[in-house]
Amino acid sequence: SESDDITLTDAAAESQAAHITQALKLTPFSRVLPAVAAAALRGGDTQPLHSLCETIDLLPTELMVVSDDQRVISTSRAAKCFAVYFAKQLPGTPQRIPSSFTIRSLAGVQDSIEDLNGVTFRSPNTEIFTKYGVSVT
Repeated sequence: SESDDITLTDAAAESQAAHITQALKLTPFSRVLPAVAAAALRGGDTQPLHSLCETIDLLPTELMVVSDDQRVISTSRAAKCFAVYFAKQLPGTPQRIPSSFTIRSLAGVQDSIEDLNGVTFRSPNTEIFTKYGVSVT
């Protein structure tokens, strides 16, 4: 039936997202959204983020979304999530949009997390001074 096809598609999408998460060696608390959910975010639907928050037992204000898509960033902000804009170095790509953070490489994700939490995943001798005024040694 048609609903079975949708279920299989959703299961395949979940499997693909899990594979991407593993292939990128993301931490266990990281999630890659299935294509259907990502498309909904691009369309302005915040429900996939709220569902994800419920699944992983976080508030939207505790979730960080990383994307190079302006629409996803806008939707993430509307959902009250931290929105990290990955500004690609391509002609015509905006280098800044309204977001919680703007990064130019994936290393910037770590910097964003450290900035929010005031802790570092680097050597114990590293000091971090964040825009929130937190200094950790």
